[in-house]
Order: sequence, then structure tokens, then C-alpha cells
Amino acid sequence: MRIFLSVALWGRKYAETFAQYSLASQLAQGNLPLLGGKHQLTYHIVTTRRDADWLRAQPTCRCLEQHCKVVWDLIEDHGYGLALIPTGPDGEKYPFLSRLQNISIARSIEHDVIIFNYADFIWTNGALSRAIDMMRGDVDAILTFCPPVDSKKAKQALDAIGTGERTDALSLPARTGAGIVVDHLHREARRRIWGASTFTSLPTYLIWPVGDQGLLLRAYHQTVLALRVRPDDPGYRGGIARASLDGYFTATLAESGRVEFAADSDQVLVFSLYETRVNSSLRHGENREQAMRKCLREFVSEGQRRFAEVPLFIKRDFTDSAAWEATARESWRILSHFHLTTPCDRAAFDEAHDAFGNIASLEQRWQRPKPETAGAMLAYALAMLRIWFYRTIMSRHLAGRLGRVGKRVLGRARAREWRLWMEHWMFSKRRAPDLRVRPTRGLRPGHNSRGGSSVGG
Repeated sequence: MRIFLSVALWGRKYAETFAQYSLASQLAQGNLPLLGGKHQLTYHIVTTRRDADWLRAQPTCRCLEQHCKVVWDLIEDHGYGLALIPTGPDGEKYPFLSRLQNISIARSIEHDVIIFNYADFIWTNGALSRAIDMMRGDVDAILTFCPPVDSKKAKQALDAIGTGERTDALSLPARTGAGIVVDHLHREARRRIWGASTFTSLPTYLIWPVGDQGLLLRAYHQTVLALRVRPDDPGYRGGIARASLDGYFTATLAESGRVEFAADSDQVLVFSLYETRVNSSLRHGENREQAMRKCLREFVSEGQRRFAEVPLFIKRDFTDSAAWEATARESWRILSHFHLTTPCDRAAFDEAHDAFGNIASLEQRWQRPKPETAGAMLAYALAMLRIWFYRTIMSRHLAGRLGRVGKRVLGRARAREWRLWMEHWMFSKRRAPDLRVRPTRGLRPGHNSRGGSSVGG
């Protein structure tokens, strides 16, 4: 089988995480070495020229070349200026990452299967090869959910079992990896625990503890670990049009694809070293039931609902199988009630996903050719200054306390209009819209989109 494994990253911080932890975990004997011995394997890295130079010198990257063909794609070669690459909490990182993943999709056409890795993914030993073993027959994709863990604490735990500055592979047993997930679950993931004192406003996945044995997850948005390459399918060649691979592409798979789920952490476990300043907690006056219904109407397609039917087990221990079965039954009883009483709103779903990163509308922010005349140079410099000011200063405040205060004072809809107005002024060559004429549902989200939390930078 011809396998194309791809990762896109930018920024030294993420390059270090990738080289020292993610790639090291993939170099465990049951992952890339086993996969490279059985299949024709190409490892595709999309990054900046500076990060590529640094990565090539790292021990793990040099070791990678022993097991597969390594192909580099430089971000600058695709027309993106380094000064315009999103690096802050302004919501463009996931759409930009999706744009880079589309480069990988285009490169994969001559292969049979594409594997998507992220710079902060940690694979337990054997998880990578077993995921490929599941790609049999007419299976279109292998899906799972990669739990986010606190990056700092999880790295300390990995260092304690021999990662850190080591030059060889990180061989992480499945139960040890599950223990790291349980012990160091990220605060944003803890807001998805059903019955917790705080709850999220975007419950695209939910968690139920199973005593001290582990966690049971049910997820609507799942990660595509492996995907069948369909060179004759326009949908495949078209790639990701908006938002993220998990949110957009899996909606397509849910409608027309045959998927298998990596549901047992003893077989396949991948978790994410997660860092974000996002706080998705419910606001004043909101409750858990309202959040669930809004999520099902606007952020989960009809097909993605069936993903949550499959319980995903994160097993630190499995001595009491009855407790796992009871938790699976109770969790599905809860979700099936919401499914039966909350119809999906397809129009709201499309609008929400456009609002979370329409790639075509964001492309002009990342590609801005340098002018040739002196007058155009001044305009270019001023535009770059505006963009720097927004991304480096304003967006950080808007993502923090200032943004929360603005939502309370103005209301969510009006605060969003003002933010979109500021984005329009910062990034567009046209005059900003007049907010005195209030649109019915805010500015058209396809023109100025919001995205997810950090993946590069």
C-alpha cells in the first residue's frame, strides 16, 4: 500500500514539540518502523524555510529518513508571506492549517491512503500501524477523537518516562498514554465532562469518567487519522473548503463515506498536547441543555450525529467491564434524548461553518504581493501595520477579558458586528461597512471569518 503521511506546522515552538515529542512517538517500533517495513511510505512536511532548516538538523528527523521517503513543502513557495501567516488568537490558524492540508491532499493523489498528523499529536506504540490495518476493503476513513491534554503537564509526564532530549524514539505503552490523558486532561476538555460544575458552550464532544479506570467519550467532530485517496472524486480533490479537517471533511464522510472508528485506546490512542487561551464556558443565563441543542442545530450535521453513537474508551484500567458498559448505556440514553428532540438546522449549520473559516475568503489575508511603486509601497506598509496591530495586539485583548466585557455590554450579536467591522477595516482595501445600518444577522460571515485555537505560530 502506498501511504502518504502529512504534517503542517510553522513556528519554532511547534517545530520543537513536533520533533521532540510527536515525531519521537511515531518513531516507536510499532509505528513508523513497522509501517515503513510493510508499505511504501512517504512523509510530507509542510513548513517554513526557516523551520525546515532547523528540523532537518534534529535527531528525530534524521532518524525519520531511515524508514521512509521525506518530502518537504515550503510555505513561502506557495505565495504566503511570513508576515501574514496567522500566529495569534485571531481565529485564522485552523483555516490556514486547512489550506496547508489541502496542499497535502493535492500531493497525495498518486497514493492509496493519506494519514493526517498534527505537530502536537502523541501516538502510543502501535497506534499508527493498527490504524492502517483498519483501512481494509472499502473503508473510506479511520476516525477517532484525540483528547486534548495540558501541554506543560503532559510533557513533564513524557519527560519522566524518557522523552525530553533523547535522540531515539519514544515508545509509549497504551495504558501509560491513557493515564496521561486521564491525569492531565486539558481544562477545555474538562468542561465537556457531563455533570461537571462548569460546562462548555460548544459540546461537540462529551466525556463521562468511568470511576478511576478511565474515560468514555462520545464525539460528533472526530479526527481523520487515515483517509482513502480518491483521485477521481471531485470532493476529495476539492479538499477542505472551510474551518477544519475534523469539522468540515468529516461532515462529508458522515453523509456518503464508510468509516471505521478507533474506539479502543488499547489498540489506537492519539492525544494532543494542547495549548489555548480559549474559554468556552457557558455565559451568564445559559445552561447545559441550551448549549446542547444549539450545538446540535448549528454545529453538528445530521450525519455526524451517528458518530456519537460509538463510545470511545480511554482505558487506564479495564478490570470492571460492567462499569464501562453501564456508562456507555447511560451516556447514550442522554444523547439520544437530545437527538430525538432537536432537529438539525442545515442552513444554520452552513452559516456557522462559513463563519468559522471560509478559506477562499481568507486567502487575501495571507497572500499580499509587494508593490512596485513608491506610492503603492506606502499603502502596503500601512496595510501591513494595521494587520500587525490587529493580530499582535487587538486580537489578544479581544480573546481575553476585553472581549468578554464587550459581549456583556453590547450583547453577543452586536459585539460580533463590531469585531467583524474592525477586521474588515484591518484587512480589506474597501471602506468598512457602516454599523449604523445594522444587518439582520450580522455581517456576512464569509467575508470575515473566525476560526479555532492554536495549531501553529
